[in-house]
Amino acid sequence: MVRGYNKPAEQICNRLGECFLLDNYFETPRQSSLPKVSHIHCDGALLSNCCGPQYKMHMFQHFQLGIIKPDNCCGSQNGDIIMVHNFAYSESLKTEVIIGKKIVLQEYYNSVPCNSSSLGIYVFQHLSTFKMWPVT
Repeated sequence: MVRGYNKPAEQICNRLGECFLLDNYFETPRQSSLPKVSHIHCDGALLSNCCGPQYKMHMFQHFQLGIIKPDNCCGSQNGDIIMVHNFAYSESLKTEVIIGKKIVLQEYYNSVPCNSSSLGIYVFQHLSTFKMWPVT
């Protein structure tokens, strides 16, 4: 959501506004066509039970997620914030996975005019070890 280092709160508000305004204008693609992967490579971090092919980018219906800033952070369904380092295949889960590090210690960015956490904006202090999440 944030493309540059200046005014991150303003950028997130703009992106959220765009999502709400343009939500009805996007066509719903066939589920079989998403997500799409690109930029195959072989030098990323792999966990046990993970194997290639490895990819640098996953493209979804409304966004793309990669391993290079600024496209390398995402949220999971359970609220984890993940810094993405690789995409690979998990033999144990039998699906494509995100390999990355979870942000485990975060603090508020600011509290004026509102608490930054209400917009989902934090400053992170510490990352976990490598973990994996299924791509859904």
